[in-house]
Amino acid sequence: MPLQCDTVIFDVDGVLIDDSASYSATIKAVVRHIVHRMHRRPECLSQVEDRDIRAFKAAGGFNDDWVLSYALAGILLAWPDEAPPDLPAIARESAGRGLDWVRSNYFPHIPLDFEMVRQLCLEYFWGEDLLAEKMGLPAQYYHGPGFVRQERALVPADFLQRLADAGVRRFGIITGRDHIELAVALDTLEWDANALQVAVTADHARKPDPRALHWAMETLQPHQALYIGDTGDDLRMMENYRRQYPDAPACLFAMVMKEHMSGDSAPAGVDILLDRAEDILALLKG
Repeated sequence: MPLQCDTVIFDVDGVLIDDSASYSATIKAVVRHIVHRMHRRPECLSQVEDRDIRAFKAAGGFNDDWVLSYALAGILLAWPDEAPPDLPAIARESAGRGLDWVRSNYFPHIPLDFEMVRQLCLEYFWGEDLLAEKMGLPAQYYHGPGFVRQERALVPADFLQRLADAGVRRFGIITGRDHIELAVALDTLEWDANALQVAVTADHARKPDPRALHWAMETLQPHQALYIGDTGDDLRMMENYRRQYPDAPACLFAMVMKEHMSGDSAPAGVDILLDRAEDILALLKG
């Protein structure tokens, strides 16, 4: 039997957009800038790898990349040993408890200014020219091009039309991006914003807050909805939604599995495993 679904809601980064060259690159550059350039810590204690970022994303509590940049910089600044910390182990230990837990356990006495970290993140992500154009802000620390220019689409430009041909009638987005960052992503996807009936951004609610999904579902009024995500916070949002809104319309959860994930069975709470978002078409068509 093909999957019967009239509504699809997407996460953006890691599902529709490859953010490894933008957000992940920004995290790595900002952490190095703070730890090595500003605080003169050794190069080996200033490095963040993709696997470290993926580990914190999988653990949950770090859907905001600027918050993750802050957490990683704080851990590295406070690290007492000459050997670098095992960041994936710290991520697993955090178990979704987020920044407050990591800060209190790993850098409680480091006077790291979050607004400075956020400014650095914006500068590396947008670059000096787009920072002024999109955000109306001057660059203070970094004056080069932004990593956002390196983003690429993970789905074809006609993906929504192909889903519509398979019977999907309503589309939505729930993302940790703000509305300005989402607009750039839609340009990269070559999607018309009018094709989306709802877009819940970080301006409204941040995952894993279930109100984000509840608002989307209330707006879309689906017969059968499917949400496609890829992180621990996506899963926790779905779990929170199902727990806090037991009488609300049901929503299936499809998870795009990353290279570091393993296993053929879906984690608890996940209804469908996908290698990529586009694979949902084969299930809809049977």
